[in-house]
Amino acid sequence: MKPTRLTVLYDAECPLCRRAAAWLQSRDPKGVLEFLPAQRSDEVSACPLDPEAVLEQIHVVSPEGELRTGADGVVWALSQLPRYGWLRAVYAIPGVRSIAQAVYRRVAENRLRFR
Repeated sequence: MKPTRLTVLYDAECPLCRRAAAWLQSRDPKGVLEFLPAQRSDEVSACPLDPEAVLEQIHVVSPEGELRTGADGVVWALSQLPRYGWLRAVYAIPGVRSIAQAVYRRVAENRLRFR
């Protein structure tokens, strides 16, 4: 399966978000993912985005304007990278998506506590 070029929007003022973006980028040798601070989300022309919502959770946007947020966005981005395509199958297992979303929300709510 050919990877889809995706733009990953993250909160550049959040230490945890910066580390997560750097971790993802370090696993992207072919540059499939483009990283853009959420503070510059107006530069993404593929779809209109709510500036406040972009700061609350990761947003991943395709060139065609498809948007996935939170845990869905993380899995989508990771599944485009070498060695992580298997995540699509795991995420499709009943219940896994709900658990991942709940964990993501909990971490996102407390992300500024992670220094």
